Amino acid sequence: MALRETFTPRGEQRKLVENLLGKGSLNRLPRDFNPRAPKQSSASLKGDNIDVSMLDPPRVCKSFIVGKCPYDMLDNTKENMGKCPKWHIEKHKLVYETAKENGVKMPRQDYELDYMNDLQHFVGDCDKRVRIAEERLDYSEADKQLLNDLARTVENLEKTINITLEELKVVQEEQRDIPRSIELNIELHKFIVEKEAVSERYSATLERLNTVGQQKLQVCEVCGAYMSKVDNDRRLADHFLGKIHIAYAGMRHTLDELKKKHSS
Repeated sequence: MALRETFTPRGEQRKLVENLLGKGSLNRLPRDFNPRAPKQSSASLKGDNIDVSMLDPPRVCKSFIVGKCPYDMLDNTKENMGKCPKWHIEKHKLVYETAKENGVKMPRQDYELDYMNDLQHFVGDCDKRVRIAEERLDYSEADKQLLNDLARTVENLEKTINITLEELKVVQEEQRDIPRSIELNIELHKFIVEKEAVSERYSATLERLNTVGQQKLQVCEVCGAYMSKVDNDRRLADHFLGKIHIAYAGMRHTLDELKKKHSS
């Protein structure tokens, strides 16, 4: 049994740590171990004495030692946020697992409440993105009114430009009022620039609405990504098996389990 464990990932980690700390340094803790006893220095640690207080500093990533850190789960995806600012040390994870196996109680419900808070932060941010994405797909009366307003603005600017051009033409033909001619040229340029800006906004809005309508998009409530209602089974499978979707699905499942466990 011991030989089989040596070739497991955990067995390899245990072997590396024991090479550094000494043989037997991660042996099971005794049943009467008191985690509130005075702290021991690393030099005094022996086979059956492990100081679990090493797990308590804020810089230790509780998500990493308890389960899976969200930073790691989103690594190498488009939502990658870089390296977790807290410590990810295998020794801490092994000490935590050994303490759990031997029933040693640790602060904040064995650090599971810290893990739950981390998950709530990431899931909460995802839920906000879901709401924003759904609002963008809601292009009923409000968007129709926006298009009408933009079209009316373009039409009014076009009329103003034509009127200004006619007046400028008269002034230039008479060649009497040079200051007025300069003033009209400035106004004409301003109206033209404004019309181009509104026209671009109208075109972009119309294109967005047409794209959404053609693709019949919906928002994935798990990860916040856009999905097409007309996607084939292969594309849907690619989405649900994607790393981002699996990461958020895992976070939500673990968060639900922790909430049920600590609801009392």
